[in-house]
Amino acid sequence: MNKKVLFVCTGNTCRSSMAEYLARQLTAADKYTFDSAGLAAIEGSAAAEPAVEVMAEQGIDISEHQAKRLAADLADEADLILTMTYRHKKNILENLSVSEAKVFTLKEFASKKEATSKSGLAELDISDPFGQSLTTYRQCAQEIETAIKSALTRLKENDF
Repeated sequence: MNKKVLFVCTGNTCRSSMAEYLARQLTAADKYTFDSAGLAAIEGSAAAEPAVEVMAEQGIDISEHQAKRLAADLADEADLILTMTYRHKKNILENLSVSEAKVFTLKEFASKKEATSKSGLAELDISDPFGQSLTTYRQCAQEIETAIKSALTRLKENDF
């Protein structure tokens, strides 16, 4: 049975959508399924145009992506929830009945470091590129890709 990995950010138009599609490109689909959602997503919103452009530069088409809001059933179905920031993680743990053992920031899971309110905000968060330059989106996508590669290695080791 496939393990379901859910990426979560705020609006599901930049970071988590890029993470979902990058993860799909980087691994075999027969073992894992990837999805994304946002804590404050407006259902059906398109991916941000700079995110679409940056992903297209890597040969990934996210132009059909439609944002969805994180709901309890989506969180329950996931085997692993990877958030873009410590605040996203904290919000999920405070507002949804999910096991703490399956919710991590992406960088926390990738690096095996625990995100706390101090370290989480500084070194284990992926900054929101929304409204920023194309260069900022490229940097964000690279940061996400690097973390996903490490996270996939950990997934393959069944270390969660």
